Amino acid sequence: MWPGACVFPDFTRAATRSWWSDRVASFMAQRLDGVWSDMNEPAVFKTPNKSMPESNRHEADPELGGPDSHARYHNVYGMLMARASFEGCLRARPESRPFVLSRANYLGGFGGTASAELYSRWIGVGALFPFARARSEKGSPRREPWSFGARVESTSRRALETRMRLLPYLDSCFEEASRTGVPVMRPLCLAAPRDPGLHGEDQSFLLGDDVLVEAGLDSTRARSGRPASERFASPRGPWRRANVHGAAEALADPDLPALHMRPGSIVPLGPIVQHVDERPLDEVEILISLDAEGRATGTLYEDDGDGFGYRDGDFLRTHYKARLEGGILRVRIAASEGRWSAPSTRSHRVTVIGDRVERIEDP
Repeated sequence: MWPGACVFPDFTRAATRSWWSDRVASFMAQRLDGVWSDMNEPAVFKTPNKSMPESNRHEADPELGGPDSHARYHNVYGMLMARASFEGCLRARPESRPFVLSRANYLGGFGGTASAELYSRWIGVGALFPFARARSEKGSPRREPWSFGARVESTSRRALETRMRLLPYLDSCFEEASRTGVPVMRPLCLAAPRDPGLHGEDQSFLLGDDVLVEAGLDSTRARSGRPASERFASPRGPWRRANVHGAAEALADPDLPALHMRPGSIVPLGPIVQHVDERPLDEVEILISLDAEGRATGTLYEDDGDGFGYRDGDFLRTHYKARLEGGILRVRIAASEGRWSAPSTRSHRVTVIGDRVERIEDP
């Protein structure tokens, strides 16, 4: 590895994780905001597969299955290290939510040279991952979007702006994941496990329950066969193409993934900002995709963004409902949970995709 000869702790053992948590707690006591665990794939330079040999032994605890080879525990090694780091951060700062980064998802790749088209496609879809970043190793071309020219810079800006627009929805998805364990980014087969045609789908994924991302990762701009939004059938109606960004240029950009909304869904959107604390969410755009019966539902989750007050009810979960009758779309707040307060200046703006509406009555 980078510093030379290294020793890898066996994080499959609770005693090792406890030892590591102690080290992290001491580190975090310096009033740091988080930790970044690097090279914990684990990465080993002087092996054919650039990782720990699969024949290495782990003295794993019985709860994980007991001692076995690295071939068995490779995919959980980094997660177990992150778990131990999480516990150390919590011990040092029990009033704050731990912030733990781990490898990798490098947009454009960490090594080698990415073409402009590859980078553009990569950041287009990567901006919708739960976590991604752009950086490169020493000796490789830089990965800042403007390094690839004006066209790629424009695509990158639209990709990041789309993510910012989706932050209220993504926050709600992360909160759901913390309660249920269902990931934010989901393979299509997770939602339809009995559909064998979706088991091999590797260019589309679900973002939460209600947004389908068609990435289009092939080197050619056109894909053969029917798109996933058509093959992933819903009895409530068709998945509809959604312009989450809002600008026509974003919808026409061939390097950005196509986003589709589930029939009968409501996705909350926010403003384009430079960082999450730039301004309060005083205007929520309600993006609606009605089902075949003219109905839709959706949820927005909010809290302070730090601490654990949400465990005692300091949160706000807002349930929206919409119904189209006689050309009039009625949108209302059907229920709310928690005692956290939304900004007093909050307003709502309603956008409907795929249906003609004569009048909107919003919350």
